[in-house]
Amino acid sequence: MRKWKGKEFFAVTCCACAWILAAFYFFPHEQWKEEAEQAYAEQAKEEQEIVGIENFMNAHRDMEEFSRETAMHQEMVLKALPEDMEQGAFLEFLQRLAIGHQIELLGVFPGKSSQEKDGVMVLPVQVKMNCSYFQLLDFLRELQEGERFLQVRNARIHSDGRRLTCQLDLAIFAMKS
Repeated sequence: MRKWKGKEFFAVTCCACAWILAAFYFFPHEQWKEEAEQAYAEQAKEEQEIVGIENFMNAHRDMEEFSRETAMHQEMVLKALPEDMEQGAFLEFLQRLAIGHQIELLGVFPGKSSQEKDGVMVLPVQVKMNCSYFQLLDFLRELQEGERFLQVRNARIHSDGRRLTCQLDLAIFAMKS
């Protein structure tokens, strides 16, 4: 058997080390890399869930305040969609709104209420008025911003050059209990 010299021994040792490192990288290292990527993905998902829980807890830190806020929202819903039609209060609101915008009401004609699906009652109301363009815009904006949920189903507007004659077909709603 031949005895290797220093340079040959060094070259064979380097070659063997390179093969061992390559085998380590391509066999166990690749499997560990996939497992590490899965672990990082799971960690990111868990961190996202924790952030969501912390955001909820920060938003609702004080349960009394949360209860007050919930009660306030419930009150707003009851005003927007009351249990009774409250036709008189709505007609009074329309009149105050028209007077506030210097609109001449020609007539307010409530129709016959009917029940729609899911226990919702609807009352059609026809409003006829004379106003200017900007008065109409302000009236409609405040009507929309009012507490009561309503729908403008139809609008017919005629102009004589100076004033508008408008007929609005509105619908107000109530929850039948």
